[in-house]
Amino acid sequence: FLGPTGVGKTDLAISLFKTVPLEIISVDSVQVYKGMDIGTGKPSKEILGKYPHNLLSFIDPWKSYSTALFNILSASLKFPTKYYPQPIESII
Repeated sequence: FLGPTGVGKTDLAISLFKTVPLEIISVDSVQVYKGMDIGTGKPSKEILGKYPHNLLSFIDPWKSYSTALFNILSASLKFPTKYYPQPIESII
């Protein structure tokens, strides 16, 4: 689901997660960065523990991230899995 921060995308994904086998993939341009949890709208650790999100908090803030890299990483995810098929650092 795409839309601005705070409109309920995570709540909708969680509702679907409870009934349909799916992977949640973050497409947020800021939530990808490690340690940037305040002001980014990232789900809480409690929510992430119950409902894993892919492509969230995996890259250091001083590294660049792009649409091209998102396309590569999202295409490499295999369903069903909660883990990346290879360490992200090996691609970046």
